Amino acid sequence: MLDSDNSLTAYHPVGTCRMGPKDDPTSVLDWELRVRGIENLRVVDGSAFPSMTSGNPHAVTLMLAERAADFILRDIKKKGCQPRASFNANDPSMTLIMSRFTRHRSKRF
Repeated sequence: MLDSDNSLTAYHPVGTCRMGPKDDPTSVLDWELRVRGIENLRVVDGSAFPSMTSGNPHAVTLMLAERAADFILRDIKKKGCQPRASFNANDPSMTLIMSRFTRHRSKRF
């Protein structure tokens, strides 16, 4: 008998909302992480992976998020809009977060 209240998994669940070609009935997302049949909705996490990575999915998830940000910014620019921040840049906590983010993005491969 399995005691689900006290059990854990050592695995990183991925692929629950996988991306893939149109003719794949198990894929929910296209190659730009857009949910098929729903406008303006993307899934950007480990569930988008078509299959389990050979190692920890953390780094791959970060790469996926970077790529998704590029897709989103490209789509915003195509529509002739300017991206806008949804936070107060003068907030001291945001200054710390943004400085770390800027350092991370400058180390792109």
